[in-house]
Amino acid sequence: MAINAGSTQSVDLHVELDSLPISVAATTTIREFDAATFIEANVDGRSIRRRRFAIDDEKVVHVHIEDDGQNVDITFADTDDEDIGQITISHGGAQPKTFKVDINGIGSSQELKDAIIGSNADEFDVVGDREPPSIDPFALFEAARNQPEYAVFMRNERPDIAGNASETTDAFGPYVPLIEKGGDKSWKCAAACLIPACGLLCLFWFKRSKKKSTGLVARDI
Repeated sequence: MAINAGSTQSVDLHVELDSLPISVAATTTIREFDAATFIEANVDGRSIRRRRFAIDDEKVVHVHIEDDGQNVDITFADTDDEDIGQITISHGGAQPKTFKVDINGIGSSQELKDAIIGSNADEFDVVGDREPPSIDPFALFEAARNQPEYAVFMRNERPDIAGNASETTDAFGPYVPLIEKGGDKSWKCAAACLIPACGLLCLFWFKRSKKKSTGLVARDI
């Protein structure tokens, strides 16, 4: 079951990844088929901000990424072709650039750039002037998944990145790193997880409402 519409919740988490201290304050608001997530984090003394705005059951998702004052805005959108997505990027408010992404290629890519298609693929850049901290989204979820506060915040649901693996005795159960068609999730989460240090946002990416199932299942972490 996806999270109920019309709700707001917040959580503070403290984890360590390879002796790297991470403190995260997250707030998510759901209104019908729209959602917003706000994240303030301190990663080993560095100021990290993440924002996500999902519109109309994730037909369009806008992500704001900021590391020590350097920022990039990324918009993920569906197209008329169910196998092709659109990604628009603006660094520090500069003129945005739009790219096409092979949705089926996201699951087999180590970097999001590997799934970009079209004549301007070489211009694809989600880092810019940022110096993102080294945060493995899979390791981050592993560090947070059994914390009671996180389980309550997520209402005992796995985040979109965790998939629907079999039931176990822990809070979320095992995860399976693959993407497949026909699920209740969005390709946009899988794409965002390939952006350096965007695992902080993916950690709180709730499942879609199931109003309409048109995306891919992002069964990662």
